[in-house]
Amino acid sequence: FNGCDSIVTLNLSFTGPTASISLTNGVDLSSGVFTSYQWLFNGSTINGATGQTYTADANGNYSVIVTDANGCQDTSDVLLVTSVGIGTISNDFNITIYPNPTKDNLFIKGFVQYDTKLAYKLFDITGRKLEENILVVSKGNINQHINIDQYRPGMYVLFMQSENGSILKSFKFIIN
Repeated sequence: FNGCDSIVTLNLSFTGPTASISLTNGVDLSSGVFTSYQWLFNGSTINGATGQTYTADANGNYSVIVTDANGCQDTSDVLLVTSVGIGTISNDFNITIYPNPTKDNLFIKGFVQYDTKLAYKLFDITGRKLEENILVVSKGNINQHINIDQYRPGMYVLFMQSENGSILKSFKFIIN
């Protein structure tokens, strides 16, 4: 090499996961497709919230840590959720549930001003969706029930939605 040097230039680039959150129906959070997930609420991990989707059960700041197949992680930007709880309820709907606590059936009672469809979604306290269904309701009194005897004792959340997807009410209840 008689006084000659060589220079090697190496350009490295790293492409890891890019975490993001989308929000539907004011409470349903979802992320892209990755190997694993950990949802956070106000910067703290949510026990058991390790799926691609999570349903917010409290107003606050949500984010998600995603991991790709190579073990690389990224944390999403924070998304502020402000629509949990009783939404804007028009005079067209008056819905309640009972009994609370309950064992085998959860009754939905109420009144609607016109023929409509109402959707319900049932979640455990970790945000895992257990059940969803559409109720076709004629103008007048609502008198429906959900059989819940297959679920373990604990706290649950029921979201009632109008035909257009807006949340009418959310209910927390206990199965004993």
